[in-house]
Amino acid sequence: MDSLKKTLLLVLALLIAAGLFYGCGKRPEAIEAEFAEMIGAEKVTPEGMSEAAEYMEKYLHKLDREKAGHMLVAYEEFATRYINTDSDQTQVQSLLPFADGKTGLITVDKIKKDQKAKAYFDRLTDSYVRVCSYEGKIVLQVDYERLGDEFGGDVLPAVRDLYGIKAVINKKPATVNATLQITYEELLRRAAAVEALIVDNREEELIAEDARWLYSSYLNMILAGTTNSPVFSYETGEFSEKARTAYSNFVKENPDLTLTWAISEYFRYLNQIDFTMNYKDSEMSKAFFDNCARIVSETEKRVYQTDGTEADGTDN
Repeated sequence: MDSLKKTLLLVLALLIAAGLFYGCGKRPEAIEAEFAEMIGAEKVTPEGMSEAAEYMEKYLHKLDREKAGHMLVAYEEFATRYINTDSDQTQVQSLLPFADGKTGLITVDKIKKDQKAKAYFDRLTDSYVRVCSYEGKIVLQVDYERLGDEFGGDVLPAVRDLYGIKAVINKKPATVNATLQITYEELLRRAAAVEALIVDNREEELIAEDARWLYSSYLNMILAGTTNSPVFSYETGEFSEKARTAYSNFVKENPDLTLTWAISEYFRYLNQIDFTMNYKDSEMSKAFFDNCARIVSETEKRVYQTDGTEADGTDN
């Protein structure tokens, strides 16, 4: 009988321990199912986001890093759906009078005088949505910095690092209206950071799509420039001296990066055309952009190589 009692007590202790570990009896499967139901709403509302964010704050840390990462990315997509599709723009723009003219951020002292506006703003803030003004309009963004601060220690490092990169973009995007807003040096640093993220996490599907898109975008900006910040002057046709200096220094300082291979390949072509572009020559313009596309494609292949070999290159 004593032996049976001991066994029963041991089983009871294990059950109690399991209950404590999973938090009020919620197992990972239940947490995932309940959260999926929350973010599966047909239309995203501030209230729905706030509820899902609160649930995530309560339970995400109870999951393993991989499942926690999936939960966080799923919430990001949920909040993005509100920002891009489901938000009421009249309601969003009602926050404009409370934005600071210099920082673009909402001024707490102003908005607290309007209970309706403050309630809406608080819902967004609680939902990890960043509110700022830009060119006379309120813009909503997923607040990657706060998401990283709150959940970065509980998710896969790849997700945490990706959110760090996105937080930098939120604060200062590389381009606005097709005009480069950062220096060529900073552009190269950002591209290198994304390359490092990819190299360290080649098999991580959770970040693959975003990382590939970011890397491709930076490569295209580096090689082809942007509409309003071309690498060749529209007036003289000469290659930007600032870009040439930044790219040359980067190659010297970072000999082992795939990005360095891309710039070296790029410079081989630029040497052939004497770093000069004749925009009136349609064949020359086409050849330039064709070469940029080739280098971007080849660079992506190389950075995603996992067997220790390099992708075959081609020269034009």
